[in-house]
Amino acid sequence: MIIQLPNVFDGILNGLENFCIVFNEAMEVFFPILKYGLVIVLLGVGYMTIRMYRGVNKGSKKTESQKNEEEQSLGTKLKEPHMILGIFYFALAFGILLGWLTHAFIIVFEPISEIFVLKFVNLMGWIPEESVLRMQDPTLAIFPYEITIYYVISIFSFLGFASLLMGMRFMILYANKSHTTSLKMFIMGLADCFLVGFTTFMPLLL
Repeated sequence: MIIQLPNVFDGILNGLENFCIVFNEAMEVFFPILKYGLVIVLLGVGYMTIRMYRGVNKGSKKTESQKNEEEQSLGTKLKEPHMILGIFYFALAFGILLGWLTHAFIIVFEPISEIFVLKFVNLMGWIPEESVLRMQDPTLAIFPYEITIYYVISIFSFLGFASLLMGMRFMILYANKSHTTSLKMFIMGLADCFLVGFTTFMPLLL
C-alpha cells in the first residue's frame, strides 16, 4: 500500500496544530496558578530570611555587646541585611499578588523588554517579520503555534527572573563569603532575561 506524502505531511501538521492548541489551553491555566505559587514561595523565602536572622542572634553565645545589641531600637534592626531582604520579599509577594508591582515592573523594564531571540531569528530571515511580531503579542496571533512560542519564551523569561531574585538573595546573605554559585545564578538569570525579555511573562500574571 502506497502512502501519499502530502497526506503524511498534512497529518503531521494537523497533529502539531492540535498539540499547540492543547498546550496553549494548558498554559492559560498554568500561569494563573504560577502566580499564586510564586507569591507563596516569595512569602516563604521572606519568612525564612527573617527567621535566619533571628536564629543567628539566638543561636550565638551572648556576650555583653550582643546583649546590648538585642536591646537596640526597631529602626536599627530593620537596617540588618536579613531584615531588609526579608521585608523586600514580602513586599514583592504582595505586589505581585495585587498586581501593582507587576505593572510597575512592566513600565520600568519596558526599554529592555525586547525579545532578542526573536530579533535574531528575524535578522536571519528564517521567519517573516509579521509572524515574529505576532509571536511577541499573543493578541495579534493568527496561528496556534505563534501563541505556543510566546508561552515557551514566557516560561524561560520567568525562570530567568526567578534566577535573578534567588541569586540576588544569596549574594546579599553571603556577601562576606565566597559564594560563586549565587553569582553564576544571577548572571545566568540576567543573560536569560536579556535574551527572552525581562517582562515577557509578566502580563500573564495580571
